[in-house]
Amino acid sequence: MAIGFVCYALWRFFESATGVPGVNDRMGYRLISFARGLIYLSLAFTAISVYDDWHQRRSTQQRGYAIDIMSRPGGRVVVGLLGSEESALRLVVSFLRLLEFCLYSPPGRIMPRSSAS
Repeated sequence: MAIGFVCYALWRFFESATGVPGVNDRMGYRLISFARGLIYLSLAFTAISVYDDWHQRRSTQQRGYAIDIMSRPGGRVVVGLLGSEESALRLVVSFLRLLEFCLYSPPGRIMPRSSAS
């Protein structure tokens, strides 16, 4: 969303600098376009700050969960198993992709590298 706001603000700034074809080239219209650009730029900064705040709260919350689990008896084992479960899941998905490639591709074709690693 922030990227869209930035692009729209840049378009408005460009419009304020060059004018709009088919519209009388008045300074008032250009000033309005510039003000709109500033408004959309402030909306972009607001969207970025909201995302950053959400991301920090989420990271802190997850860290708190891990600390709470690890402080309990057997907690380190549980956190380790959850981490290894994710690794095992990625391994299974990679294997299934390889199997699908081997079964359904023509002979002699080279398997492309996965970008999801």
